Amino acid sequence: MTGSMRDKIARTAQTAQHAQTGPTTAANRTASSVPFKRPNGRASFPRRMTLDLDDARYDWLRREAYDSRLPAAELLRAAIALMQEDPEFRQRVVTRAETEHPAP
Repeated sequence: MTGSMRDKIARTAQTAQHAQTGPTTAANRTASSVPFKRPNGRASFPRRMTLDLDDARYDWLRREAYDSRLPAAELLRAAIALMQEDPEFRQRVVTRAETEHPAP
């Protein structure tokens, strides 16, 4: 491993540690959807999920992302934020999910 690569990895580890344990500020208390920024500027979120979609939902999401000029992941994060903020909307989503995927 070259010295420059080792330095980049060390800076990334230090920045990540500070982001998790750094002082509490207004910026730290904002929505949890604010990504950690790597030294190279690429956003990295603390958790990753895999979401399997049927063709119709995938096509719809890609079309919406294209039309709004936003990444599909940002649309999904915004939908989650709406569920967190609006109990009635959250209940509608839960009801729909229970209808589509009833408990065994």
